[in-house]
This record gives sequence, C-alpha cells and structure tokens, in this order.
Amino acid sequence: MVMATISIFTAIFQKMEQISLYRLLLKQSLSRKRALLDSVLETTVDSVLLVGHDGIVKKASFSSEVIFASRSSDLVGQEISSLLPELTCAELTEAHAAEEYVAIAANGDRIPVEVSVSQTRASMGETATLIVRDIRQRKAREDELYFHAYHDALTRLPNRRYLFEHVSKNLSADQPGLVVMLDLDRFKEVNDIYGHPMGDKALTAIAARLKTHITDEIFISRVGGDEFVLVLQGREYFDTVSEVATSILHDIQRPIALSAGDVEFDASIGVARCPDDGVSALDLFRCADMAMYSAKGSDEPIHFYDASTDEHDTRAIELVPALRDAVENDSLILHYQPKVELLSNSFCGVEALTRWQHPEYGPVSPEFFVNIAEQTRLIAPMTYWSIKEGVRQHNEWRK
Repeated sequence: MVMATISIFTAIFQKMEQISLYRLLLKQSLSRKRALLDSVLETTVDSVLLVGHDGIVKKASFSSEVIFASRSSDLVGQEISSLLPELTCAELTEAHAAEEYVAIAANGDRIPVEVSVSQTRASMGETATLIVRDIRQRKAREDELYFHAYHDALTRLPNRRYLFEHVSKNLSADQPGLVVMLDLDRFKEVNDIYGHPMGDKALTAIAARLKTHITDEIFISRVGGDEFVLVLQGREYFDTVSEVATSILHDIQRPIALSAGDVEFDASIGVARCPDDGVSALDLFRCADMAMYSAKGSDEPIHFYDASTDEHDTRAIELVPALRDAVENDSLILHYQPKVELLSNSFCGVEALTRWQHPEYGPVSPEFFVNIAEQTRLIAPMTYWSIKEGVRQHNEWRK
C-alpha cells in the first residue's frame, strides 16, 4: 500500500516537473519571439503600430518617432484617430493593401503616409498591425514632376497645357470671362542684337511684372516665345478689362535693365469674351489671337475680337504658309515702274515693286501680304529676295 502511494506521488512529481519544464520552454519561446518582435520594431524603417479594435495603440516601433514626432512609448495608449484621423475603426477590423492617408504629428505637421492593415492575434488580444510608410520624398518628387509638366521652365508661369485645362474648367456659357492674348513687340530684335541669354532675362523680368497682377480671378500663363495669355473670370471684367490690360501694358513698357543696356518693349493685346465670342478653349484662343493680330496692324495696342473681320483675319493666317513657300520657291514677282527725269524728260531708272500671284486667290494686295510678312518675320527674307531678283534682272538688261 505504501509502495503504491509512493509510486503515485513519484508519477505526480514527474508530471509536475514535465509541466514546469514545458512552461519554462514556452516562456523562453515567448521571450525569444518577443525579443524578435522588438528587434523587428527597432530596425524597421517604416512605422509599425499595433492597434486594438477599440482604436487604442498597444505598441509602436521606434521608427514611428520620425513620422509622429513623439517617442514611441508616448504613442502607446493614444487613440489612432488622433494620429491618423482619416482611418476609421471599421478599417482596423479588415486587412487592406496600402492606401494613402495624412498623419498628424505631435508638432501639428501633416505628413503624407501610406498605410497597410493586417490582422494579428496577440497576447494583448485581437489587434490590427499598421505599417505606416512616410511618403514625403515621393510626394515631393511627384509634385516636382507635376510642376514641370504644367509650368514653363523659364518663367515658372503656367504653360499652354495648364492654360487649356484652366479655361476648359473655369469658362463656359454659365461661367463668363475673358481670354486676353499678349504678344511682345520688338522681342526678336532684342534676341538678335543681345543674344538669347539676354532675351531670356528680359522674358523673366516681364513674367515677374505680370505675376503681380495674378489674383484668384486673374490667371496668367506663358504659351511660348514672347506670348502670354491672361484669363479673367467673371462678367464684371467685361467693363474693366481695358483698365487691366492698360495697367499690364504700362508695366511691360517700363525699361528693363540688362547687363548689355536698358531695353524697352511694347505689346499687342487681343481680347475674346466668353460666351459672347466662343465657349470652347480652342474658339476663345483663336478669337483672342485674331484680335491680337489686328492690334499688331493698327495704332491701338488693345483690340477686342470682331466677328465682322474674322473672315479677313482667317484668310491672313491661312496665307502665312503660302507666302513663306512663295518666298522660298521664287514664286513672287517683281513689277518695274519707270522713273523719268522731269526736267530732261529722260528715263533715269525703274522702281521695283514686289507682287504676289496666289494660285487660288489670284493677285494679293501688296498692303495685305506685306503686312503679313511684317508680322510673321517674313519681311527680311522677302526683302532679300526682292533685292536679289532686282539685281538679277538688272544684269539681264545690261547684256
């Protein structure tokens, strides 16, 4: 009987020793896992937050301090809504891939982050593991790429692409406004005389002056070369656009100090009204361009689009490539008008007159095509052609 009792107690003690050993091994295993987890939390670049389904932070990695500007130990116990206001408690109960949020740091900074959520069963109960990635550098690169895609590199004003989208979005039949096209006069001469670097400096100076006129309702862009476009939102500008344009014109006319000397510019300005002259961006640009072209050929620097002159101006634009071809392919004609000395009634020479016979329109008025040449920089090659042809004909007559 005694021996049997001893055997029973011995078996119990052995079992207890096994249980104790198992507990010890389990404790060591948990300790190792905890140490591994701590090591991971200490070395990970991304912030790791363990959050209960009640929205309370249970644990935070050391790297969380970079994003939230607070010690990781101070983050424990905080509500996740104070750190990631856009993240709801409902989202903590479901795993989801990385999505963009805004984190609020202890100093009030708003940090763009990417957050992924996974579910974890831990000693602290059901928790959500949040991997929070700082994406400030990536956002900065994206913003830089976006800026260069929508802005002019030289003046840093909005470019043609930005302008088109702005007009399409902000001007319509129900959103009246104006498109004002501005082209610098004599800019080519500055480029030719002083060189492109000086020309760029002049454009930068002009752009800086134009920027002073930007408001919530006035949008200004550079669309290329020496052309700028303004967009004025609101029907009230129908009555004041001349004042705005005149003010801008006066700013442009002020001398610009360059290392090579002071230079001065003038400008031709064309105005199109939405919806009176058009609604689409393309129509408004065309009408403003027509008006600006009319301003170049007159003594008035500011012109409003006039539909009655549209056909004439459209034909002028259509004739530009044809005139260029005529100059390059020797398709112009010189007519010679005799000159007579009145006292002796004797022949003393001829005057050479350049004429153009268009294959479709027939004879084009010199006043018309010479004006086109002056405004499109064809006047120099056309003059050179006329001199060369006149000299050639003179040599023929002398043979």
